[in-house]
Amino acid sequence: MSTSTPKPTPREQALKMFPDLVIFDKKEMIENRFTGEIVELEPEAVAVYDLTIGAEMLGIHRVVREGLSWFIEYYPREYMILLD
Repeated sequence: MSTSTPKPTPREQALKMFPDLVIFDKKEMIENRFTGEIVELEPEAVAVYDLTIGAEMLGIHRVVREGLSWFIEYYPREYMILLD
């Protein structure tokens, strides 16, 4: 009998990856800065999106890669709209 550990929720994984991440309570509509396409993000996705875009602006490539990987795993549709 297999006793596998349950996969962490997106929020749990985001906080594990980025312990100082601040996650608010409300969903937000986020617009792709190049295409104008809009998608609604869950609160943890808003926080990771903001962190990823900020890290990109500051040239913190490790954080950008980790943020993109998180999006691909937990919110692939939103990743394709906003970050691909």
